[in-house]
Amino acid sequence: MSEYVLDHKALPVGVGSANIGLVVHHFGRWGRVFLRIVEKRTARIHEGTFYLQAYSILEGSRLNVPRLFHASQLGDKRYIIMTEEIEGAMKRPHLCHKKGYALGSYLAEICLLGLPCSRVHTFARSLQPKDVLLLEQGFESDEEKRACKIIIRNFDRIEKRVSALPDVTCHNDLNWNNMAIPSNVHSAAPYLFDWGSVGMNCLGADLHFFAEHYLTKEEWSVGMAIFEGYADRVNATKGWANAWGVGDLILSAFFFGLGVRANWVQNIDRARHLASAGRMCRSFARCLESGV
Repeated sequence: MSEYVLDHKALPVGVGSANIGLVVHHFGRWGRVFLRIVEKRTARIHEGTFYLQAYSILEGSRLNVPRLFHASQLGDKRYIIMTEEIEGAMKRPHLCHKKGYALGSYLAEICLLGLPCSRVHTFARSLQPKDVLLLEQGFESDEEKRACKIIIRNFDRIEKRVSALPDVTCHNDLNWNNMAIPSNVHSAAPYLFDWGSVGMNCLGADLHFFAEHYLTKEEWSVGMAIFEGYADRVNATKGWANAWGVGDLILSAFFFGLGVRANWVQNIDRARHLASAGRMCRSFARCLESGV
């Protein structure tokens, strides 16, 4: 029987703000790892209940999610979640226009599945000009200060358009840590992990990471393709009387993203998050000047 017994190694890793413990279990034989399972203990009640209630919906969707081995309540409002670890996260893929469009179309699936969710993210509704002013005061670059002035000058127009958008289910934490995008993304869906921030949010807010990193001078075409794929998929599926344009979704992504980053800078770690807020402001201002 010994030839059927796998070697096991448990490796504790760093934990997030709400994780009570995070361990990666390696199972293998003769120096080869055949399976990695992530054991996550979380105090986020909504995250535990989400996995219990929504995982079957995710598995039947166009998205890819790691295999779920176990999800149960531990007591004291804690949950344990055990899923397969997928390699490829934390790597920025090379995206062309075609792959960007396909990625946007896949990510739109999140808000189309009817996932059970009770949390509401308020950053997209509560961002105020004073938050942008505080960021401006913290920036040293003239370009970033100028970007803040452009955002404030257009603030009322932006807020009016964003407030008209419907609320949909969003992952809310899409970034390279929580995604693994295959090289053939036009025909194979990305893997999405860590649904601990899932909640209702403005349509388009889920793309805030892509707004910051892809709506830049260097990758503008790819960034627009991501938003176009998302918008086309949502509008074709939802059948809303009012088809939401790419510009509306871009404003939503920046509005939410800037609210999140302003909160991080003010309440979590100013030095760590100010650079991200600066990139967001520069990209936001560039979009506003382009006529979005």
